[in-house]
Amino acid sequence: MKRVSSSVHVPDGLPPGWSDDQFDQWNRRIERTVLSIVRDREAARDICQDVWLRFIEHRPHEAERANLDAWLLTVARRLALNHVASGAVRFRAALTVDELDLAARGPSPADAIGQAQDERRIDAILSALSPRHEAVIRLCDIEGLSYGEAADRMALSAAAVTSLLHRARQAFRRMYLLAVAPPWLRALAEAGPVDDALGEIDPFAPPADLGDVVERRAHDLFSGLADRWDRIRNATVPDELDAAVAERARLAPDDSALDVGTGTGIVALHVAPHVRRVVGIDRSLGMLRVARNRVAASGRRNVLMEFGDLLQLPIRPQSIDVAFCSLVLRLVRRPAESVRHIAGTLRPGGRLVVCDIARTSRPGDAGLAPEQVRTWLGDAGLEGVTIDLIGARKGRFLVAVGRR
Repeated sequence: MKRVSSSVHVPDGLPPGWSDDQFDQWNRRIERTVLSIVRDREAARDICQDVWLRFIEHRPHEAERANLDAWLLTVARRLALNHVASGAVRFRAALTVDELDLAARGPSPADAIGQAQDERRIDAILSALSPRHEAVIRLCDIEGLSYGEAADRMALSAAAVTSLLHRARQAFRRMYLLAVAPPWLRALAEAGPVDDALGEIDPFAPPADLGDVVERRAHDLFSGLADRWDRIRNATVPDELDAAVAERARLAPDDSALDVGTGTGIVALHVAPHVRRVVGIDRSLGMLRVARNRVAASGRRNVLMEFGDLLQLPIRPQSIDVAFCSLVLRLVRRPAESVRHIAGTLRPGGRLVVCDIARTSRPGDAGLAPEQVRTWLGDAGLEGVTIDLIGARKGRFLVAVGRR
């Protein structure tokens, strides 16, 4: 490798004909982007070197090379954000224009938008922390005060500030990861602890790039809530919701019903008195254990609980009259594909009933948008889709029905 004035080595394998000056111009642009995020010049240089190594390993094809500027800056921003989220960097006061060593043409719109979005996100997360956590981070990590100086400001001991700052950074990291994580993971976090899963994923990768292993890990953690799930559900779901779901399904005594993602079997047992048979499917053995105990205690002989995945349902195609998917779709990584698999179990004229928390205007909300649900059902070949919004003290829910 050769060294250029930016103190970063020129890696071997760059496009033919690149001069040291050309590389130096590219590298300064990348370093400026990274520095605006990590606020640490040494860390920024290390990350820049990693960007070029990624470039050599990836060998972008011709289409990407034509837009090399965007490709390099995307990789740089992702690595910088990962560095911040890892807790390896302290948030410091904004750098001055002179410190950023700006090129004459200044930052591109992509630079400005990316930086502004992250600054807004960081500020929003800080504001959402407890007052003491926000205060200690702003004093130590933004204003750059020592522990002793922060202790004087907060009327605490230096040891107390050290402990408080550690907890505050942990809280910030969790909220930051959830802010950039895909909706299904945010929804799981609302339902229960997923901190172990957060530590294993790259939250800046698109949801399609998150591995099945990670999703199973998150759902395994969710499964650990089986014994407490009924209490959690009762505290967050209105009592009348299950009745409203059953009413919109227009159940008949001869119907064969399916409850996908049955959990502890609440919906399946609510439906059971009105149909010939109902099968509950869930991928969580913990949830199925609770559901089977509930069925046994009820004395119902027309309810069957089976293990299965939304994408591999153990049900014959076109064998079900009515399928329910209640409080499930916002928790899965591929909801549109899941809807198609459920719709495939329906006989002609069969109904699919989807119920879930409706999206609100709150930032980072993990609820479902009604029009998105309508699209999923339509793309699955269902017709006459209707969507009702049910407002309640415990939240706002949607109930969507489509017919095959």
